[in-house]
Amino acid sequence: MLSGLGGTLTDYQRCALFEVAPFWTRNSSPEQLRKIVGEILSCFEYWKVSHADSAGQVKVFHPLTIDQLLSHPDGKLKPAKGVAPWHCAGPFVQNEIDLAFKLWLDSDAPFDTVLNNYGTCQVFALCGGLAIRRKDVEADSLIRLNGFLSEQLVVYADMASEWIIKNSKSSEQRRRQDEGLKTAREISAQKRSEKAKQQRENIRRMAFEYFQSRPADNVEAAIAHIRKYVRLAPATILATIKGSDQPCAL
Repeated sequence: MLSGLGGTLTDYQRCALFEVAPFWTRNSSPEQLRKIVGEILSCFEYWKVSHADSAGQVKVFHPLTIDQLLSHPDGKLKPAKGVAPWHCAGPFVQNEIDLAFKLWLDSDAPFDTVLNNYGTCQVFALCGGLAIRRKDVEADSLIRLNGFLSEQLVVYADMASEWIIKNSKSSEQRRRQDEGLKTAREISAQKRSEKAKQQRENIRRMAFEYFQSRPADNVEAAIAHIRKYVRLAPATILATIKGSDQPCAL
């Protein structure tokens, strides 16, 4: 915005508009943040130098005043050295936030690399941190940044909520599966127990019927006969005939 118009933001207003930014840098250490800031500033400087003419001059639009626009509508030529990159990016690029948006929308390759490496929101939050150091930072820039980061935060929150719901459903499904498996095991064990009980009764019945028809035969002969119908060890059959659930030696 034009200098001298729109008033100056209070400290409270600047902090309120910038309040969402730290969320996007919370997972990086101070050393990492300094490294990212260094790469951002290098991108800005590289962009500025790439727009200098053969004499090493760039078109500067700062300070953005009515007199400046009337006298130099296309910018005022100045040596690139010592000029902030955002001062030569057009009349409405007045700080690091504005330049970040411009390079992002222009698909500037070096800046895109930084965005891809460190995350768009983290990079923009750091650009906001650079701009907010000056008390005369444009309100429009902070409002634009706040809107952008807040919108991405809503998307992040929606995704996190979906993940929590999905994870909760998965946990509930696993709980039900575990309960179902436990029940199935109990039912299976009960059926095996019933089957074993029935088998013991059948062995005793076969032994009773065998000795009724062959009273002179010995136990070994009865066991050999019963083994034709059940696949059990002789000791187990003998223990069953004697009325015990535990096998014993012949």
